[in-house]
Amino acid sequence: MILVTGANGLVGSYVCKALKKSNTPFRGLVREGSDLALVEDVLDNLIYGDFLDLEFMTKEIQKIDVVVHCAAIISFSNNQKEQMRKINVEGTKQLVNLALASHLDYFLYVSSVAAIGRSKKNNILDETKDWIYAKGNTLYGESKHLGELEVWRAMQEGLTASIVNPSVILGAGDWTKSSTKLFKYVWNENKYYGGGNLNYVDVRDVTSIILILIEKRMTHERFILSAGATSYQEFFRLVAREFGKKPPSRKFKKWQGIFAVMVSSLSAWIKGSKPLVTKETIQLASDM
Repeated sequence: MILVTGANGLVGSYVCKALKKSNTPFRGLVREGSDLALVEDVLDNLIYGDFLDLEFMTKEIQKIDVVVHCAAIISFSNNQKEQMRKINVEGTKQLVNLALASHLDYFLYVSSVAAIGRSKKNNILDETKDWIYAKGNTLYGESKHLGELEVWRAMQEGLTASIVNPSVILGAGDWTKSSTKLFKYVWNENKYYGGGNLNYVDVRDVTSIILILIEKRMTHERFILSAGATSYQEFFRLVAREFGKKPPSRKFKKWQGIFAVMVSSLSAWIKGSKPLVTKETIQLASDM
């Protein structure tokens, strides 16, 4: 039996659908009250609970053989730093400890290429690169890196596990969450594009690789998942062409990015919501 955490997210939902299609026994873990739009085809396979709930997870992990850990908070806002630490780091630590205690057959951690770190001197990454504390890193990337350290530590203690590090994951999903916001940005015909490059991978390819790793039980390995790279300008142009929309045509300047952060932060404070633009999102979309 396979347990997929974060089953209603982009990667988790595709993994669940693929397991369902192959008639593989699985459970998709979602929290009560979660949006289930991406998992309507697998509702019968869902269980409801929080992987941070130690008592609940201690019971559930006894029923399974494999964990695909997709659950995470993806944010580039400093306001969610503690939440990312709690879920992405402490939650992963608790889960691998339970996996060790139950002698789980296999644990697959869905991390991010952001967990490898980046800097001007380290802009070409491969699986041998170590985390570098640098200005180019994000709080999200750091939280996933610290989560990875818990998985590596558990592997040294006997856990059979691997890590995948996808780049920006593209696929059909909720346009208000994670990387699929890029499609909404183009659909709304925003005018500006960043000067950086976008490394991307299709969610279907990520899913296929996850299933292969589960089958082969590959351990003590990490795998960067990327299909290629393109500029933000070209990516937006191609998406806009498919949507029949006007692509962003103006490259934003540094002062415009700072102004956008100020306006977004003020708007979020007034509305009591999360800012749409942060220093980190501007940094990621700019030349390094």
